[in-house]
Amino acid sequence: MLRTSFRRAFIPLAILWLSPLAAPAAAGSPPGPPTTSPASSTSAPGSATVDDGPPSPIAPAVITRDDKGGATMRAVRIDEPLKIDGQLDEEVYVNVPGAGDFIMQEPREGDQATEQTDTWVFFDSENLYIAARCWDAHPERWVMTELRHDNNNIIDNENLSVALDTFHDRRNGFFFQTNPLGALREQAFTDEVNINSNWNTIWQVKSGRFEGGWTVEMAIPFKSLRYRGSGPQVWGINFRRMVKWKNETSFLTRVPRAY
Repeated sequence: MLRTSFRRAFIPLAILWLSPLAAPAAAGSPPGPPTTSPASSTSAPGSATVDDGPPSPIAPAVITRDDKGGATMRAVRIDEPLKIDGQLDEEVYVNVPGAGDFIMQEPREGDQATEQTDTWVFFDSENLYIAARCWDAHPERWVMTELRHDNNNIIDNENLSVALDTFHDRRNGFFFQTNPLGALREQAFTDEVNINSNWNTIWQVKSGRFEGGWTVEMAIPFKSLRYRGSGPQVWGINFRRMVKWKNETSFLTRVPRAY
């Protein structure tokens, strides 16, 4: 039986806000995601009100949450491309806080994850950058066996994945997954339930180690994705962390076991 990354292709997502105001813009055009207007024009500078979630965070904050479990995450524009080496040693990781507080799906739905995960979303005129610091109290127990591209066995390793709903339509999107060895796995999903595991695109990922766990950096070119036009964007996003040695699965926003 073919195992998919999620029980359903579409999962509950946080809102990702990409705006040229997210940080001082570099020379040239702003990034290329869809031009999606916020629901209100009365927000504070650098923020936006989104019609179905909390308002976008005001810098330096990168995430806001509401009492319904919704979240809005702010992607931060950077002036220089990240060096994709998995080290997370650039100054931007000091200046920009990570988004964390993952919520467990398994084994205790709704509890806070027992292992901390910090995530970042950056962008420039060419790429979307995804980064994470995955804390782990027992690295000696890690399950790390899979390095082959697009192999289903990555699900049986320690792994981190990100889902992007680039049209914010809750029906279509893209999925990127890796592990502490830096394996690559990508998929596209359409019409909520159809997963295309044969979809491949150009992207880059590197994993690293630190005393408290493992790290990951991804660079996904905007040209590798589909979205609406150019300018400010509202996308859907969620992160999933699987700590395989303790059979724990958690997400940035709450995802019921039914998914």
